[in-house]
This record gives sequence, structure tokens and C-alpha cells, in this order.
Amino acid sequence: MQKAIASEKLGMPMEAMKWYEKVLALDSNQFTALHHLARLEIENGKPEKAIRLIQKAIAADGIQAGYLKSLGDAFRRQKNFLKATACYRKTLVLGSLDAGVFIGLFHSLSAEGMPEEAMAMLKKALLLEPDCVEALLLIGNIHLNNTQFEEAFQAFEKTVRIQPENSGNHFYLALALQKLDKYHLALNHYRKALDIDPKLYEAHVNTGTIYMVNKEIESARRAYESALVIKKDIPEALNNLGNLCLVQGKSEEALTWYRKATSAQPGFREARYNLANCLRKNGRYTAAMEQYRQLIDESPSDARLFNGLGVVYKMMKDYKAAIGHFQNAITLNPDLISAYHNLALVYHDTNQYEEAIACLGESLMIRRDFATEIKKCMLIPQIYTSKSEIDDIRGRFNTELDRLLDREDTIQDPFSQVGIANFSLALHGYNEKNIRKKIASFYLKVCPDLNWTSPSLKKQKTDKIVIGMVSRYFHSCTIGNLYHGIINNLAKDKFELILFAFDWKDDSLSRLIAKSADELVHLPNDFQSARKIIARYSMDVVFYPEIGLDPLTYFIAFTRFAPVQCKKGFGVTMGIPAIDYFISSKFTEPSNAAENYSEKLVQLDTLGYFIQRPTLPKKKLTSEQLGLPTDKTTYACLQSLFKLHPDFDHFIGKIFKRDPDAMLLLLDGQHSAWNELIVKRLEMIDPDARQKIFFLPRLPREQFVSLFLLPDAVIDSIYFSGGHTSLECFALGVPVVTWPSSQMAGRLTYGYYRRIGVSDCIAEDADEYAEIAYRLAHDHPWREQIGKKIKQKSSILFENLEDVRELESFFERAVTAAYDGKLLK
Repeated sequence: MQKAIASEKLGMPMEAMKWYEKVLALDSNQFTALHHLARLEIENGKPEKAIRLIQKAIAADGIQAGYLKSLGDAFRRQKNFLKATACYRKTLVLGSLDAGVFIGLFHSLSAEGMPEEAMAMLKKALLLEPDCVEALLLIGNIHLNNTQFEEAFQAFEKTVRIQPENSGNHFYLALALQKLDKYHLALNHYRKALDIDPKLYEAHVNTGTIYMVNKEIESARRAYESALVIKKDIPEALNNLGNLCLVQGKSEEALTWYRKATSAQPGFREARYNLANCLRKNGRYTAAMEQYRQLIDESPSDARLFNGLGVVYKMMKDYKAAIGHFQNAITLNPDLISAYHNLALVYHDTNQYEEAIACLGESLMIRRDFATEIKKCMLIPQIYTSKSEIDDIRGRFNTELDRLLDREDTIQDPFSQVGIANFSLALHGYNEKNIRKKIASFYLKVCPDLNWTSPSLKKQKTDKIVIGMVSRYFHSCTIGNLYHGIINNLAKDKFELILFAFDWKDDSLSRLIAKSADELVHLPNDFQSARKIIARYSMDVVFYPEIGLDPLTYFIAFTRFAPVQCKKGFGVTMGIPAIDYFISSKFTEPSNAAENYSEKLVQLDTLGYFIQRPTLPKKKLTSEQLGLPTDKTTYACLQSLFKLHPDFDHFIGKIFKRDPDAMLLLLDGQHSAWNELIVKRLEMIDPDARQKIFFLPRLPREQFVSLFLLPDAVIDSIYFSGGHTSLECFALGVPVVTWPSSQMAGRLTYGYYRRIGVSDCIAEDADEYAEIAYRLAHDHPWREQIGKKIKQKSSILFENLEDVRELESFFERAVTAAYDGKLLK
């Protein structure tokens, strides 16, 4: 018996059981051994055996309070809660004042569905034994479940004072502190818990979650991986690793983790929901739709699922279905703010501007939110019914922005909270300098953190100039095509090139771009995280291929990462103080160009691009394949419909008047509402316009190029002219009629003509524009003559190393000036 009791005290239950069994072999009615062995059998998960042993002890020694308490524990382990409660109550009748009895009653009464009586038992246990750690932990967890986090904290703090060497006490205190958003203190206690018990994987998981909240991505990753080393396939850790990858822009890796999480726990709804969202973000719309629908079948009242499914339909351009699902989400949960915002964006995309604004207004009625007010101000139409509507919108925009400027409210993250770069303003045809400066000043006021300087800011010049290029568009698209040649041909002995890429897309061009750079850095779609990653690098120049198209790049551009910061592309000033230079060309700029920019304007003697000459696809499209009429004269403006300013209607009207057989070829809009708006607008110019317009389908780039060979005349948009498309035309020897506006964005085609010394198709006004277009369409020898001239002289526009060398010269001079504390003159 002495050996058994000693083994039990030393925490050696199996050894103790062996000795108790030897006692009982000598005396089968030894009631102390029977009772102690029964308690060990309860802990060993064998309540039936324990009950038999206790009943034998009672038979040998009579009814004792201790036996009844243990019998209650055994019945409770059997989930026979009625018998357990009866045993505990008999123990109290016998006069036993043991906190453990009240704790047992708490458990059995809770299981019987009597929470108030159960809580009373727990309080009696604490009155009897105020330092009872088991009771304190139980009452702390009740407070946690009831979101009474301060009360939970007080209970758990007491357990740590009583038993400071218990890992569980530190764990629960850390959990309460985490719920109270006291992350630093929570981390301290999670670490103490792990110092005591390094295998407490839950502490690693929760530590990772705190790091995620603090956007310490790598620390979070290490914490989750540590948890998985201890215990394989922890669903929460696997799910959160997926969340981390998604923040880092590693969406394919995120899918892998979400799938592991759902495999580890098939019923883990949050992981399945995240998997659906990730599939959607990866463009796997059919698979995402299937996931959402499965979840909806299980939980038809979960508004988030309809919201997610609505986003899938939005991405698939099924706007009617998207609107229906967002409305379903709002019906199920009228307070789901994200559904209102998503619905507003669909209305905006389908040019239902007033409906979009109304949606954001409803969101603000549910919850006043300064960021939503900003979004409501910044959200402006992409296509307009008239010039007067543009002026009204700009007036409203300026008034609302002034109102918001008077506020003292702030926001933390303009990308996630607002996420608009005001691209549409550039389509209005005005000098953007003042309004862009006002917008930038506004964001700096409401989010002072934008005015941030990298701690790695380079202080002195070294042998090689380190250039960082930041963009979302290093793939097969206009930006990728325009900049691949520069990336590939920068002098490797003079420059080191780092590409910082958001949302990397793996295609043939992106692989070539990545191969040409010294380093490729994948950036997450998260403002703070992306900024920290870029700031790890010490650079001489940060070069933005565009600012104004992508909202995240726009907000990143407020940071000072390098002594020289410049932008090119998207020919509109941004008003951002951290951008030193706007790189343009003397061929595209008007005489008063410097007045249009907040940045220092650099006018190159070249265009500053190295572009591969486009080639026609082997299989060319024919008019018959596209269903084009053969009895009409076709004029094509193959630009995105949002580039068609209402003033352009006047130019089209001149062509229709000049040529009664004219047929205007336009590209399909992103949705049919855009097409209809353009048609209705042109009907105001020509009542028969609907019969004179033919919308061409949107095609892959290789097939799209062949479209330029089909029409009788190609015409350029005004205020925001063709860029890459005009270069493609010139490579094929296709003339483009253009009219240069007063701002660089409307002078790109004009600039290309100036660069090659051909001026035949440059118009001075709408009348001459229509006349040149008519002559191209009807005077075939003249058109061929112009086309040959363009094709012969266009070689200077393509694969011209002079453009790259001039850019290199600018970088060298700008860096030298920057380290002398100056800007270039």
C-alpha cells in the first residue's frame, strides 16, 4: 500500500495501479485500495470498472462521502448525469464540504441543461476554496464564452498567481488578454506557457494569430509551422497558413493550405469558405461556384456565401446574377456592409452611377464610416451621357472632397478601406494637375502614415545604380509589352534591377520579364505588408511604369523608398509629393507641358520604350467570320469604350455626315450597358446611328491585332488616345487618323507620328479629322501610300536601343543630382 500511494504521489499512475492490484490480491476487500484504484481507472477512461470497485469498497466499509464523490465522477464520465448528480448531492447530505463535489455538480448540471444551477455550484466551490484553480479556470472559460473578457482575465490572472508554473494557466490568461486586444501581454504569457510546455501547440497557433493581426507575416508563419511540427494537420493552423499566403499574394500556395485544412477537418466551414474565396480570386470560377453552392445547401441563411457567389458572377460579367446574389445577401443580413459595397461596384461597372451611390449611402446608414464616405466621393462614372454630365460630376466631386477635407477624421489603410485610384478623372480631357494635387493632399491629411520614409533609404551612391520597378502589370498586357524591352536591355554593368510585382500572373511574357531582372519580389495585396517588403531594399531609383491604374500602386507611391522616384506611362500627373519626375517625350507634349505636372517633367528626345515589332497571327480574321457588312464603308475606333469622350461624338457625327454609307466599328464594352449608352449618345448626333454601329467582340491579343487590317479607315479616340494599339497599327503599316488634344494623354498617336516624321493623318479639328478618315476609306492608293510610308519609317519606334540608352542617361544624371541634394533642371 505504501508503494502504491508513493507511486501515485510521484505521478506514476500505472505503477500505482500495479501495487493497488497486489494489495487487492492479498485482501480483495481492502477498501482504501479499492477506492484509490477506482479513481485511477476513472482517469484511465474506464468508468464501468471504477463503479464496480467503488461499490465493493462501499460494501466493505459502508457509505462514505469520498466514495460517493468518486462514484459521481465515474457516472459523469459515463455520461449518466442523473446518477452523477444524485451521488454528488448525497455527498453533501453526508456533510462533505469539498470544492470538488461542487465542481462535479457544476459539470453534471451543465450537461443536464441547467446552467444557472450549475453556475451556483461553481460559486459555492470558490466560496469554499477561493484558490481552487480548477473552479477559476471553469468560471474564466464561462466568461470567455459569454464574451465577458475582463471577468475572464481576472479569473485566469488569479490562477497564474496561485500556480505560476502551470502552462495551462498562462495559456488561458493569454487567451483572455488576446480577446481584450492586449496583444503584447498575451504574447508574453503564450511564451511563458511554451517555456513550461513546449508541446502546447495551441499556444503556437494563437501566437501566430496575434502576429497575423499585427501583420508580422513571417513570425506568424513560423508560429503555425511550429504548431504543425508538434501535431500534424491542425485545421486552424493550416487554414491560417492559407490566409497568410493570400496576404502575400501566393494564391496557389494558399489553395494548397486550405485544401489541407478541409481534408484534416471536412466540417471546418471557415476553411471551406476561404477555399471558395481563394478559388474565386484565382479565377477558378466554376470550382468556386461549386464550393459556395455546397456551403449554401448546408447553410442557406449565411449571407456571406451569397455575397461571395455574387462576386464570382461579377467576375464572370454576369451582372444580373451578381446583383441578385448581393441582394439576397443583404436580405439575409441587412448589416452586411461588404454586400452593399460589392453591389455598388456592380452598379458602377454597369454605369448605374446613382444606384451605386445609393448603395454606399445605405451602407452609411447602417454604420457611419469615414472610409465609406471617401469611397462614395471617389466613385465616379467611367462612361458619360454628355459633356455637361462630366462637368456636373467633377463639380460634385470637388465639393464633396472639400467637405471631407474639412473633417478631422482619419483612416488607417486607404487601399483596403477605399481602394480607388481615380482613373476615370483622366478621361475627362482636362488639365489634371490641381485636382490630383488636392486628392493627394487629402489622402496625406486623412492618413498621415502615407508620408513614410523607408528606414533603408540609400544615403550615398555606389558603383551600380539599383533600380526598383513596382507594378501589378508585369505580364501579357499593355504595360508588360511596353516595358519588357527596357527591363531586358538595361545595361547590366551599370544597373541592378529589382522587380516588385503585385498579383504575379504566370504567362510567356511574365516569365521573360522575370528572367531579365536581377531579382523578382512577389508583393502581397496588402498595403502595409507590401510597403515593408519594398523598404527592405536599399535602392537609388524607384520607377513606376504607371501610377493611376492600380489603386495599391497609387498608395504605395506616397512612400519615399529611394533618392530618385519617377513615373512613366498613364499620361496624367498624380500630385504625389514623393514622385520626383514624370518621364515623357518631347514628341507627345504640348509647348506648355510643364504646367500640367506636379512632378518635374522630363521630356526625352526619344519615346523611352523598347518594343518588339508586333507580328500578325498566322490565321487572320476575315470580315465574313465577324459578320461585317460588305456594302458599307467601315471606320474602326478599336479603343476601350471608356475612352470615348462625349466630345468624340461630334467627330463621329462629322464622319456620318461626310459618308452616308459609313459603318462605325467599336469594341464591345465590358458589359452591354456600356454599348447601349454609346449608341444612345450617338443617336443624339445622328438618329440612324444604331444602324451604323457594329460592336466587335473582345479577342485575345494575337487575333485582336488582325482587326486593324479589316476596316477601310482606323480612327483614334480624343483626350485619351491609343497608345499600344497605335504602335500595332504602325507596325502593320495601317494609318490612324488622330487629333491631338491639349494634354499628353490625348497626344500619344500624334507623338508617334512626329517621331517618324509623318503628318498626313494628323487633323487640326473635327472637320479635317472626318475628311482624312473619308479619304483613307475611299482613296485606296493614297491610303496604301501613307501605309507604306508609315511602315518604312516606323522602324525607329521598335526595338530601338537609343530609347533605352536615353532612359539610362536620365537615371544616371538624376541619381547624381539626388545625392547632391538637387533635382535635374
